[in-house]
Amino acid sequence: MNILIKFDNYLLFDLIKDYFYIKYNYFLYFKKYKNINYDLIISINNKDDEINDKIIINCCKIIFKESEYFKLLLGDLLNNRFFSKRYRINSFLFFTDFITGLDFIIKKGKVGKSYNLYPSKKEQINDKDFLILLQERIKLILNKDVNFKIKSKISKVTKKKNNIEMIKLGWKQSYSLKILIDNFLRKYFIINPNYDLVFSVVTNKKAIHILNFISNVIKFNEKNNILIVLHLDEKNYNIKNIYESSYVLVNNIYYDKIKGTQLEFIPIIDNFNFLEELKVKYNNYIYLSSNSRFIKQNKKITKNSFEYKFIKTKQNIKSLKKWHWNRFRKNKEILEIFRKSEIELTGFNLSGVIFDYNLIKDIIFFIENFKILEKIKDGYGMIEILIPSLSKYYLGFKLNSILKIFFNREKYIPTIKDIKKELNNDNIFIVKTIPDDFNSKIFKFIESLD
Repeated sequence: MNILIKFDNYLLFDLIKDYFYIKYNYFLYFKKYKNINYDLIISINNKDDEINDKIIINCCKIIFKESEYFKLLLGDLLNNRFFSKRYRINSFLFFTDFITGLDFIIKKGKVGKSYNLYPSKKEQINDKDFLILLQERIKLILNKDVNFKIKSKISKVTKKKNNIEMIKLGWKQSYSLKILIDNFLRKYFIINPNYDLVFSVVTNKKAIHILNFISNVIKFNEKNNILIVLHLDEKNYNIKNIYESSYVLVNNIYYDKIKGTQLEFIPIIDNFNFLEELKVKYNNYIYLSSNSRFIKQNKKITKNSFEYKFIKTKQNIKSLKKWHWNRFRKNKEILEIFRKSEIELTGFNLSGVIFDYNLIKDIIFFIENFKILEKIKDGYGMIEILIPSLSKYYLGFKLNSILKIFFNREKYIPTIKDIKKELNNDNIFIVKTIPDDFNSKIFKFIESLD
């Protein structure tokens, strides 16, 4: 498919052409070449052209990962306390949201129509509101009290752009202005951070769903300094630049996950070892699947130091019936290791369980020391058995999860009533399983939560 894109920013074009070639094998052209028939012509901010044979995109300012705009703006504000009119922009869109928006237009947009690729109306704000937001975020992220002054007449948003046509296509903005500001504050002003919580995420979902998951985790962890580590399949890894930010690292090991094999379990260990290689400092480690969502602000996660109990138990393996046990028994060498070590085999869902750094480090050391990964014959249920069994052996008790799975519901998808009930549960902050359909009632309800 040959697509002509007409706009002025060659840097942005250079970025998106790689994305679409890798993902779809589409060829995008910055300017019109001779002897090429275009399947689609897209004109960005170019209203002078006739609209009858192309799609017009009206777009706001695009912010890149390496943004000189935010670097200069934040540095100037923190040093001089003045907001100059040279920084005046009423609406921003992170380049990731621009790419996914363009993706939806290419796949679903109608020739002859015009689309406003803009953030939501509440994100299109004037200078005063922008500075108030900046002051709030600097206080939270950098713990600095600042009082900015505007060095010129306050600008007003004369007419907010409506992005309803983009929403109808299925597009959704992932990075709010708040997250955008926080990202650059962390990137440019925090050196060698020590994270309260690292999220280990294994996923092969579509890009738009992964980005929505990331924004949900960031949105509901304002009390914590967090980091997300993604373990991707090959297709998503090839477009990893749309995921990476000061909040997100992408593991350089990637492969397609196959349910019921060690390829489903190993990424959790890969992510831990990736963090070790990078010498990332953090206090707690949590595994989370990308079909889960936070429904309220997470509690402050503190550093815990558990005293190890090393609870030894002589267990009759034959007594383990139903669930995953029949298949797990095929791993005879692993069974023998646990039998000789007198470690009771148990199981529970790993998603949403928070492990302190030393505990997860010792668990993974045990797994690697006994070369358990090499001994897996049937990987079904490994996630729910190996790490839970070892954590109970070390601690003497089962760790609680901050995630609720609705096993009594079809496909484990909760109802709105289910979620409202958990909003009043002081111990639950995440629910699973959330459908991928952005237009579903359950998804819209979660998106409406603050």
